[in-house]
Order: sequence, then structure tokens, then C-alpha cells
Amino acid sequence: MKKLYTGSIKKLTVKNINIFPAAIEKIAFESVVVEKDSLFYMNFFGVPISVDYGTKLLTKSEAECYIKDFAKAFPGNLDKASCIYANGPFKFSHEISNDDFKKLIKQKRIERKKGSN
Repeated sequence: MKKLYTGSIKKLTVKNINIFPAAIEKIAFESVVVEKDSLFYMNFFGVPISVDYGTKLLTKSEAECYIKDFAKAFPGNLDKASCIYANGPFKFSHEISNDDFKKLIKQKRIERKKGSN
């Protein structure tokens, strides 16, 4: 049996754009909910994996660091800087059999391939 959890996925963007290099550490961020009650499962190490995206999503602090690094590398493109992250706490949803879990993962993988075309 595989345990599934729910949590939200948010998109982190830059709220205030300041062009001074010294101000990069003080960037104001804005978070918007992309998906509420998205499904996750925990891997062997207890790391939440998104069922929809098929990978580990960043935490909020990792997303902030990513955008700060992007701002240092490309200071003129801060309006394009955004990142999605998993927002906990993760709540237990339900259990499914291993066979059903494999079918679910396969279905989501096919949906992602169709969406990228």
C-alpha cells in the first residue's frame, strides 16, 4: 500500500524589482497558489514527490535562493524570474495499492508528455 498526501503548489515571483546589485538580498517575493490539494507521495527518504510533476519540488527557501541566483546572473530579467515550490504541511489523503499507484504514475507521465507537445 502506498500513502498519498495532499498539499499545495505555489508559484514564487518577484514583487519588487530593484536594479541595484546590493539590493538583491532584499528582494520582495510574492506567492500565488497554482494547485490546491495536489497529490504527493513520500519517497524512501521521506521527501515529498509531486504526482503531477513526477519530481521533488523545491521548498520555499530553495525557491528564494534560486531566484536570487537568477537575479545575480541576469539582473535585467527579474520580471521573468519565477519558480514553483511545494507548500506544506502535507496532510494524509488516502492509501492505494501498489498496482494502482503504478497505474496512476504511468497515467500522469503520459499526460505530461501530451502537455509538452
